[in-house]
Amino acid sequence: MVERILDLLFIDYSVFEHEITFPMESQLVVQVWDWDMLSKDDLIGETKIDLENRYYSRHRATCGMNAIYHR
Repeated sequence: MVERILDLLFIDYSVFEHEITFPMESQLVVQVWDWDMLSKDDLIGETKIDLENRYYSRHRATCGMNAIYHR
């Protein structure tokens, strides 16, 4: 358990691969939830990424990606 820390480092993460078809499935929704043992889980935040727009951008898949990931 981490208490009262504002600068969290998330070490555990998952990678998912999914084939999509433009333009029907171009919106990716990412949600972050907390996990509570005794009460209901709470939505911390959500973002929507337009994959078609990102794919056809001149920056392509490198847009917003870190060069190095800490694990």
